[in-house]
Amino acid sequence: MVRFKVAVALHILFSWIYRGVSNVHCSGYVWIEPAPVIQMGLNISINCHSTVNCQMAKLYMMLNNTHIEDKLLTTINKTTVQLQLHDFRKPYSIVLCYAKCPSKAADMIVCGTQFFAGHPPDSPTNLTCVIYEHSDHLTCAWDAGKYTYISTNYILYLKSLQTGEEKAFPSNAAINISLSKLQGGKLYSIWVQAKNDLGTAHSDHLQVNLEDLVIPATPVITNVETTDSSAPRTILHWKKQTSMENVYCEERYKALADQTWHMKEWDINVTKGPNREYSLESNTEYEFQVRCRLILAKSYWSGWSAPFIYTTPEAAPSKILDVWRVMGPVYTNGSQEVMVLIKPLAPKDARGRILGYTVFHESRGEMVNLCNTSDTQCKVLVSPAMRTVHVTAYNSKGSSMPASITVTQEHSNFNDFLSPTNMQISHDDHRGVSVKWELPKYIGRSVLWFIVEWIFAAQHNQQHDFLWKKVPSQDTFTYIEGDLTEGIHMNISVYAVYQDGISKPCPGQLYLVDLDNDGDVFWGIGTGAIILSIVFLTLIFKKSLRKRYRFLFIPPPPLVSRICLSLRKP
Repeated sequence: MVRFKVAVALHILFSWIYRGVSNVHCSGYVWIEPAPVIQMGLNISINCHSTVNCQMAKLYMMLNNTHIEDKLLTTINKTTVQLQLHDFRKPYSIVLCYAKCPSKAADMIVCGTQFFAGHPPDSPTNLTCVIYEHSDHLTCAWDAGKYTYISTNYILYLKSLQTGEEKAFPSNAAINISLSKLQGGKLYSIWVQAKNDLGTAHSDHLQVNLEDLVIPATPVITNVETTDSSAPRTILHWKKQTSMENVYCEERYKALADQTWHMKEWDINVTKGPNREYSLESNTEYEFQVRCRLILAKSYWSGWSAPFIYTTPEAAPSKILDVWRVMGPVYTNGSQEVMVLIKPLAPKDARGRILGYTVFHESRGEMVNLCNTSDTQCKVLVSPAMRTVHVTAYNSKGSSMPASITVTQEHSNFNDFLSPTNMQISHDDHRGVSVKWELPKYIGRSVLWFIVEWIFAAQHNQQHDFLWKKVPSQDTFTYIEGDLTEGIHMNISVYAVYQDGISKPCPGQLYLVDLDNDGDVFWGIGTGAIILSIVFLTLIFKKSLRKRYRFLFIPPPPLVSRICLSLRKP
């Protein structure tokens, strides 16, 4: 029975779609009130009137292939029933009405219909019409507004303001209109009409001059180059593709790794694009684009040109290195081993691939090379007379300005370079280890910067694992970031660096204990308490047993005692 009803429903549905409802044989009729197309959210009534030749026929409905319960149907008379639906919002529905006749084996179809729920159209907005240069079509597009759920037709109207001729072009999306169809001059009023069974709406009228709608052809970037000079300038070369006059263009560029565009405008009339010069970062990938439009208040931009990707050439490093040293053993001849530590430059400061580092000192006006390495640390041997060493980074274009670091100074001289005081160390779960200190009073000289040095106690014999950071002189605190685990023992030192010397370290230590894991602490305490309780109860139990045994002991009678004694005799 179910298969039969589904087959009948599909037969009727396809008959309506392809041949029309009039070709379906009905024994009655089904209609929708207030109409077969309604606005979403309205109340509707589905009515079924039967002309089936059966006096005892019982009418029922199938809505969207779902049987409607009898209690939901209202009986109007013996041949008519009604289904009322409130706040109906299903966009498309199909209903079939059946008659169940006691004298018939199969239910009979009375009739069926389809109905729709949707919205009246919004007024179209953002109507734009353009003519692309070298095209022979007017292209118009608009925003239709909210989805209507029902069939909605759109018509684009163009009315000549010179001849009064009006033309209509049906379309449900963007439309291309041949310019040969517009013979009413250059001035037009353009608007869009939207219409469906629930209403009609119009866009605002757009008054245009066809000549002002032309979008110039998109320009083309031909080359980007950088001058080889002490102050390099990057030059952008591009070509206009338009044959029109009074064209206004603009360029934009950005570093490929950034999101922010930088704009440059041109208001010129030349066939070739200007050669704009830019001061850009070295060794950086950039993206360039160009577009143009007519010099009119409401003219439209061309599309952006295809992206032109260009990498600026390298330049010598622009920043002085941050360097530090770790003092090693002193030999019998007075020379000392020093580990020079180097912080790599940031890419914007390196301005190219760093090929290596040079450690040197000056002797009688000449540079004496101590170490040349591609690593960020270098072990050198310094003589007692060597007070300062210098470090530079170099790439294919040159070297950075030298960074200087004091490597030897008189022992008594340390008193002239006062150390930081009152170091405070604490652990912050979110930021790491906080280190604070104070400058000594009456310092008498300017601190250039501070060096914070730290090492994990288990690594004292591994000098190459010394960690450090440079802190500006105006700051007296820093954070040592990292994922630190409990049980760590850190030795931390803070040095003050002066123009001609370095202070002794202000030392401190940190023992990191897992105090946050309160559950483990309490579990340990609880476990210990339980063990102690068990031991205590065991002792009490043993003592009570001894008392019980003494209490229950009954001395043997004399006869038994004598027997035991006789048994003991040999």
